[in-house]
Amino acid sequence: MRWDKDAEKELKKVPFFVRGLARKKVEEHARSLGLEEVSIKLFMEAENRFKTVMAGKSSDELMAMMPRPNKPGTSMLIIETCQHEMSRCPYVLTNTWEIRETIERWAQHDDINERLRRRVESDIILYHNKFRVSISACPDGCSRPQIADIGIIAFVRPRLNMDTCTGCGICVDACPDNAIHVENNIACFDRQRCQGCISCRDACPMGSISLSDVGLRVLAGGKLGRHPRFADTVGEFKDIKDAMEFISKAVNAYIEESSTSERFADFWVRSKLGLNLAQQQEA
Repeated sequence: MRWDKDAEKELKKVPFFVRGLARKKVEEHARSLGLEEVSIKLFMEAENRFKTVMAGKSSDELMAMMPRPNKPGTSMLIIETCQHEMSRCPYVLTNTWEIRETIERWAQHDDINERLRRRVESDIILYHNKFRVSISACPDGCSRPQIADIGIIAFVRPRLNMDTCTGCGICVDACPDNAIHVENNIACFDRQRCQGCISCRDACPMGSISLSDVGLRVLAGGKLGRHPRFADTVGEFKDIKDAMEFISKAVNAYIEESSTSERFADFWVRSKLGLNLAQQQEA
C-alpha cells in the first residue's frame, strides 16, 4: 500500500522493534476504510490510539511484550522498577537499582533466563511465558508488585517518642492506612494495618515519630489474565540479600517442578510453595 511522504516520515520515528507491526496495523485499518493510501492524518489517528493503549509503558516494557522466537539468549526475566528517580518521588525509601542489580547478578549466576526459556515448548515466546519481578521503592507500589510473580516493596516502621507525643491526632488524619488512633492522649499504631510509609512522621508537628531502617516486604504469586489474583505476602526481610534466599528457592522450584504450560502463580497455589518454604525456614 502507498504511504504519503509525511506519513512515511512519521513511521520512521516509531521504535524499530514495533515499526513493522505499526505499518501492518495502519495498513489494515486503511483497507477497512476502503483507502488505497496511508495519509498523515490516518497515521496520526492510529498513533494516538496506540499511545492511549500503551500509556505509561517504557521502551523496555514494550519490547518485553513483543513475541520473540524461542531460541537461546531470549530474555525471560522481566525486572520492573517504579520510576522514582525520573518523577522525583517524595515518598521513596530506597534505591531500587541496587535491588535490581542484585537480582540480575543472581539470575546470571544461576542461568535463570535460559532455564526459564527451556521450559517453553512453543517456537514463540509470549509475554505471559516470562517471569516478572516488580520492585517498588515505597508502599504505594507504583510498579504493581501485587500482580507480579515476585513483588518487592520497601517499607519502614514508625517509632513513637511517648515523652513528646501530645495526642493531637494529626498523624491519625495523615495515615493512608487508618493504622493510627489516639488513646489516653498517645498515638497508638496498628502494626497489622500499617503499610510502612513516611506520612505519619512527616505530619507530626512535634517530631515525635521516627522511622526504622528500611526493610523489604516480599510478595509472590500475583497475576492478571482470565483468573487474576493478588500476590501473597511472604514475609519481611532486612535487605535484598536477606530476601534472595527465598526468591532463589521459589524460582528454582518453579523451574524444576512445574509443568511447561504452568504460570508461576498457578504453581504457587497448586504446590503450596509458600507454605513449604515457610516450613523450611522454621526448620
